[in-house]
Amino acid sequence: MRPMMVNDSISLSDLRRRTVRQELAGALFPQVLWLLFDEPPAAEGVGAARLVVTENLTEHLSLLPGGSELVQHIPVLLLGTSTSPPQLSMPGEPHRLIDYLTMPTTTALFRHRLHLLSRIQQISAENQTYTDTISLQLNALYSRDSLTGLLNRHQLTQKLPVAFARALNRQEDLALLLVNIDYFNSINKAMGLSFGDLILNEMAARLTQSVAATVTCYRFSSEDFIVLLPDTDHQSAQSVAEQLNRACTGKPFSDGLRSKRITVSMGLATLRTHHPSDHEQLLAMAETALFAAKAEGRNRISSYLPLATEGNPPGDGKHFLKDNLNRIFEKTRSSTISSLELLARSVAGPEYQAHVDSISSYANLLGEHLGLPEHHLQTFHNSIALYSSLRFLLHNDLIAKPGALTERERHIVEGLPYKISELTDIFHYFQEEKQVIENHTEHYDGRGYPRGLEAEEIPLGARIFNIVKSLAAMTGKRPHRQPLPPSEILQELTKQAGKQFDPMLVWHMISVIEKNTLLEVPTQLIDRIRCDLLASFPELSP
Repeated sequence: MRPMMVNDSISLSDLRRRTVRQELAGALFPQVLWLLFDEPPAAEGVGAARLVVTENLTEHLSLLPGGSELVQHIPVLLLGTSTSPPQLSMPGEPHRLIDYLTMPTTTALFRHRLHLLSRIQQISAENQTYTDTISLQLNALYSRDSLTGLLNRHQLTQKLPVAFARALNRQEDLALLLVNIDYFNSINKAMGLSFGDLILNEMAARLTQSVAATVTCYRFSSEDFIVLLPDTDHQSAQSVAEQLNRACTGKPFSDGLRSKRITVSMGLATLRTHHPSDHEQLLAMAETALFAAKAEGRNRISSYLPLATEGNPPGDGKHFLKDNLNRIFEKTRSSTISSLELLARSVAGPEYQAHVDSISSYANLLGEHLGLPEHHLQTFHNSIALYSSLRFLLHNDLIAKPGALTERERHIVEGLPYKISELTDIFHYFQEEKQVIENHTEHYDGRGYPRGLEAEEIPLGARIFNIVKSLAAMTGKRPHRQPLPPSEILQELTKQAGKQFDPMLVWHMISVIEKNTLLEVPTQLIDRIRCDLLASFPELSP
């Protein structure tokens, strides 16, 4: 048989021969599903099909093996003898591409049509793959928290009602555990947002690795996580909570350069123990339990206890109302500070954040070195944020002024603690911070202001604020001068021990500087300064 020429005529009867079809399609032949002349195709042919050629849309497609369906993006070439194409649509598939070719035709046109439809199918398949990939990515973004990879709050609102209804129908228990990172805002301020993100990311990993596959973890809000435990009673949920606590607090979080241990507070509520009326009340019970854990000192697991109702010990209602009010005031304090910081940043620009970050970092390092509780560290951070924000808002012009201040300008700046103390009177919930701000200009030798307090008369927080603020000023770049050389900074700290600064805090600040390499100074200089301090203050001897 001679090869087909481009102008050869091809009829429907010619297509009865497999050899003709094979020569016409060429390399495409295995991908073409020929539904012609009532010849049923093999099942494997349907799976490999990338193009369908048929002379009857409905009858021949019915020849497909049972259960076989054409993939949506596979086009169909309909052959017929009429010069007018019939209605090109398939029942139930209005969007499938159907082309019509009048027979007989030339081999060139037939081949062209096969290759054209094959190319269309390839483009359509690629587009479908791309669309499916994008859809998967969008679904992941929609359902997953972008930082931690956990299911997000939106997913919780969808899945919690389902889990609650399933537990009721199956007469099973359901436990909900709300996990909160203690003092997370102060961690962010002291160590930076990137380190805070690291903690959140690793926290998610520790949670998911510590629970069974049937347990689902969600990121509920900034530092809040929810662990949903199906078919888990109160006692078992308590054991899971203790296991999670060990996983989260047992080892520090580290970025390779810095490390930080955290504590977590947890609130627990279960279906059978606490009898919530719906899924929303179950979540509210866990939140109430978390408030109680926070009010009782943090770093603990609390189960929900109802407000004063029949059978509860007297005073429960008052106790939990107080806990909730404390939670509200804590949020109010945080909101107030955030608002002031935002205002200060808009006025002072990057210098504000650099200044606050520097003081906060030194305060955090010194406080941890001294073993102070988190509550005190939080008070320092609040004090630093309040003082720095109001300082920039009141006198940014003087702070940013190049060159030395005049005597009148120095007098204005020295009056800042009085003004800021007066302003903090507006916020009655900042009494502890007010004590720090009001007294941080007092000197250990009694020559400071406003009241001339000395030594232990000055609150510890104010003494700490004094030294870390001074250290930040010496290490920071100012409009009228560059940072002091490291050796001069150490000498100034030593010189002011017993005068401006508490000698004990100077001693510990030197250790913090050495341990964290805050200043590039030789070890011999640090040793000499320690000797000088011990010579002047023998009571510092370990």
